[in-house]
Amino acid sequence: MKSIHLSMLIAGLTVGLGAGTTTAQEAPPVFPLGNIQPLEPAIQPYISNRTAAAQLGKALFWDIQAGSDGQACASCHFHAGADIRLRNQVNPGFELPSPTFDQAFVASNETTGPNKKQEVGEFPFMQDTQEKDDRMSSQGTFAGLFVSGTQTANVAAATGVFRGRNPQNLAVAAALPGTPEACVRTPQEGNPFHPGATIMFRKVEPRQTPSVINSAFNIRQFWDGRARSAFNAVDPFGAETNAARADAGVLVKQGRNVVLQQVAIANSSLASQAVGPPLSDFEMSCTGRIFADIGRRLISKTPLAEQEVHPTDSLFAKTRGLAPRTPGVKGLSTTYEALIKKAFNGNYYSAKGKYRIEPNGSVVSDEINGYTQMEHNFSLFWGLAIMEYERTLISNDTPFDRGQLSPEAQLGLDVFINKGLCADCHSGPLLSNATSAPGDANPLIPAPPIESMTMGDGNNAIYDVGFYNIGVRPTVEDRGVGGNDPFGNTLSLSRPVAQRGNLRDAVEGAFKVPILRNVALTPPYMHNGGLSSLEQVVEFYDRGGRRNVVGNCDTTGTDPANGTPGTKECSNFDPSISPLGFTPAEEAGLIAFLKSLTDDRVACHSGVFDHPSLPLTDGHEEVRANPTDPNDFTAKDIVRVFPATGAAGLPGIGKPCLPNSGDLFGAMQTVFELIAPTPANVAAAPQP
Repeated sequence: MKSIHLSMLIAGLTVGLGAGTTTAQEAPPVFPLGNIQPLEPAIQPYISNRTAAAQLGKALFWDIQAGSDGQACASCHFHAGADIRLRNQVNPGFELPSPTFDQAFVASNETTGPNKKQEVGEFPFMQDTQEKDDRMSSQGTFAGLFVSGTQTANVAAATGVFRGRNPQNLAVAAALPGTPEACVRTPQEGNPFHPGATIMFRKVEPRQTPSVINSAFNIRQFWDGRARSAFNAVDPFGAETNAARADAGVLVKQGRNVVLQQVAIANSSLASQAVGPPLSDFEMSCTGRIFADIGRRLISKTPLAEQEVHPTDSLFAKTRGLAPRTPGVKGLSTTYEALIKKAFNGNYYSAKGKYRIEPNGSVVSDEINGYTQMEHNFSLFWGLAIMEYERTLISNDTPFDRGQLSPEAQLGLDVFINKGLCADCHSGPLLSNATSAPGDANPLIPAPPIESMTMGDGNNAIYDVGFYNIGVRPTVEDRGVGGNDPFGNTLSLSRPVAQRGNLRDAVEGAFKVPILRNVALTPPYMHNGGLSSLEQVVEFYDRGGRRNVVGNCDTTGTDPANGTPGTKECSNFDPSISPLGFTPAEEAGLIAFLKSLTDDRVACHSGVFDHPSLPLTDGHEEVRANPTDPNDFTAKDIVRVFPATGAAGLPGIGKPCLPNSGDLFGAMQTVFELIAPTPANVAAAPQP
């Protein structure tokens, strides 16, 4: 984005933004990553052993034991940090201001809908003949209401305390077996994932799954930036949660006492992001589960107990005896409790007894309804450990980094920087303005968080750096960084500044600029997953976005007076999105350049990008999982297993690498099937 930094005239309004209001040094728009490292997180005094913390994080990231329905973080980030499944991967969309489903899938043929397998003809979602508000994303949990099986219904009823925070479940808790975790599930009329209210399919998330590889360089995480840079050890929302909740924080042992401490761990947006999905009833959890419940479930367990770990795993093999000695063995030779004790400072887990945190932040001993200190602090361990693991996933060995561009890709680089205007938003070594930026004193310093730019209507507005509205879909469908957190605060950094200074902001419908490294491995594209190939992406930009109203306007504008989404005027559209007039050679060159950003280690799941095996749900058979149980409405999962790899990657186990095709279909799906075959009975059956 070619922008004008905020004038010193409003410097008084931006106290605390520091260098964010000054003009940065000019630098090449894109350049190799080399050995540049992400900013260091402020992990002291929490982590005592970073290798052990990364090992713990890798186990947690890939472990299907963590989810209510066998979902791991990796279930949505299993290939190149992203997701290439086709069946049951569509969310029907929802509209503002009430984030409820529109309950209708939009189809150009008969294949779109719950549990359907997407086809080539469904893309792009923005076509001249139809407009889809559907989103191609990732399937997650069946949802349902969480019920604790470790506490009896009688105790809950007598005390009035219910650990799952769903008092309405007390009546049914007594009928459930004493399992470590249970969820009450009832089909709902009108729920798009419960067709006919007779069967329940897994829910699908409302935004496309971005890659976690190189995400350590992002200043904020998620498409809307809600995962803040400062980790509060509780949820993604940083200081806003600390201000709103006196009971948010970690338990710290101080002598004989245990006290609640609020924290803000700098440069830790990965940790902020990591604690979001485990409690999301779209992704990994039944509704009402809390992190202490996850801790209680996992602490005594063998990490990855149901999954194979390769003997040469690049991270686990660093510790003798942790990884198995022979292929095919499941789990690590330890427990989660042991890994936590090895990785973290004892002040955060060594207190005896159980505790309950009151809404005012006071800590009460409670052996019946309380949790141990380690259970209470499990969100701290989870967030920081996964951050330490993801910080190892740095992809910096590509043809672009080695200066080995073909003549076609060299032409594409020129188009990327100049005619295509791509580098306006995709700059720096990560090719994203939402990442750290180069500087003189430090090879990576935080980019200015707020800037000003001339909008499509010729007037200036301030905006969050690295978040732009490019006209993918109408803003009324998704406000992006213009939305609010659970406490009613704006997710945008620039909107409060604009409001204090009576300035205009450009944040409605704006989304974080994704990192383009390995982009050819991670279709589909855009925040709604509505483009299935790099060819479609180039065509989108070539025509100047999706404009379907009269004149030079777009469908993503807002009322500049109050930021209300829904109006259609030229107020909030990124000025770089305009018809470009590419020639066929320029289009081909641009795609060739984008493919030059692929690291073979990522395509082959080798080196630091290796992993345990992973059972992947890939939609459902159209029958109930337990037809003899009248209370079980969940559909039978189709499960394919992505194999464990070691340092040698897929070739080391006789499997092909994923193709650098930049296309969700064709070779990508053919090789995916070779690596992780669909069960034979499903493959032979007619596709719905």
